[in-house]
Amino acid sequence: LLVGAAALVLRHARAPLWVVLLLLGPVLTMPRWLLNVFEVGLEEGYNITALGLLFALLWFSDEAAWRKASWAAVVGLLLVLLLFLKSSMVYWCLAVPGLVWLRQRDLRAAGLMLGLVVVGLVSLAAFNAQHSGRFTIGSSWEGWNLYKGNCEHTAELYPPYSLDILDYEGKVVADRPLADEWEHNAYFKDRAVEFIRAHPGEFAGLVLRKAWIFYGEVRASGLAQRGESRYARVEYLAQIPWMLVFRVMLWAAIGLALATLWRERLGTDASRVALAYLVFLGLYSGFHLVGFAYERHVMPIVLPTALYLIWRWSENVRRTALTS
Repeated sequence: LLVGAAALVLRHARAPLWVVLLLLGPVLTMPRWLLNVFEVGLEEGYNITALGLLFALLWFSDEAAWRKASWAAVVGLLLVLLLFLKSSMVYWCLAVPGLVWLRQRDLRAAGLMLGLVVVGLVSLAAFNAQHSGRFTIGSSWEGWNLYKGNCEHTAELYPPYSLDILDYEGKVVADRPLADEWEHNAYFKDRAVEFIRAHPGEFAGLVLRKAWIFYGEVRASGLAQRGESRYARVEYLAQIPWMLVFRVMLWAAIGLALATLWRERLGTDASRVALAYLVFLGLYSGFHLVGFAYERHVMPIVLPTALYLIWRWSENVRRTALTS
């Protein structure tokens, strides 16, 4: 998937090769990003590669490819794959067909993508009905995760340490027997909602901490052992310079996207691509700002950010060529 994404970018990007390599270099050599890509036990390894190819197809395919049903089918199947990989991807996968229609005005392509996503959602719900007794696209881990990110014990651990420590220390336990996974989900969801309603100030403070981890922090987070230093391992230290570079890239991309929307609204290709990038950031990060975010949760946005910057440079080259 990554090779396919790189091939599309190298073939169709109008930006100079040195710019493409300068922007992709920090991504492809980032220690944490590389570790996540090959860490088969975490969903980020799969999300990183699927999102990389998805954005390469959306932003670096030419108009001839857009008109082919096979192009829309590949994009649609990638969206279905993302649905199966992470339940929080549902809203993004539903948004992509609309964003494609807004940019290309091709109802057939958008309809095919949306149809595949709907089939994927129904299939996922049917799978859950067969194996857990409930026809739903939701996960029975949602309440458990929401509670760990929003309870009286969260602030003492987060953000340096993993909230899974609460499980190991016996602090995520019910005060009564729970019949099945869905009752377990509902019980901890209710407790999290009670905490949020009773402590709105603390909840807001936790959201700000999570936003900082997602959009600003350069040090390691989500460490597995209570008391471990963020500087205790070579990989923690090695990651910091790359994260500094990425944070510059991230805020440059956000600034460019916002400036484009301010200047051009939705009347140009640049504004529609900028909107897609910002919608992706908002929909992907939103779940983590309510639940919790670690450094590894940031890794799936690294490659799309670099690709947006490459596309934006390419667009400037195209506009310059048209006016010269």
